[in-house]
Amino acid sequence: MYTEDDLKSVKRQIRSLLIKIAILFAIFLTISLLLANNLSNPIGLIILVVGLCICEFIWGIYGKPVATYKKFLQEILTGRKRQQRNYVIDVGSEPVYKDNELFYYEILVKEDREDEMEQMLLQDTNKTFPSIEKGSWYEFTLYQNYIVDLEEIYT
Repeated sequence: MYTEDDLKSVKRQIRSLLIKIAILFAIFLTISLLLANNLSNPIGLIILVVGLCICEFIWGIYGKPVATYKKFLQEILTGRKRQQRNYVIDVGSEPVYKDNELFYYEILVKEDREDEMEQMLLQDTNKTFPSIEKGSWYEFTLYQNYIVDLEEIYT
């Protein structure tokens, strides 16, 4: 499900945002230098600080989540994966904020229908997966507890 194209797309998004932030910073720096030389030094300093704050705000709102997702994709693509057969008990209807980073759908599974032990798997909200139905068996490809790929098993 995850490919190198996904990672390249995210890298392009980050590069594009960094270029825009650099241009915005250069504009504020130029304006602040002109004001500092022609009017007064404190006005130039204030303009520079405002520009830095705006650039930091834009990075925090738009850049940091994309950078976090890039790190997640790199781990998924290069990490050790495992196969696991599970019976699906419940599928979350709304994405939840997990690991203090990204949004995922929670999927509760068991290794056997009568098994008491439940396991929670996380499905990425940014990636389209086939729909998962309660009461069905699936073959999951997992990295830690993140679903990388899945296939329904017909019994």
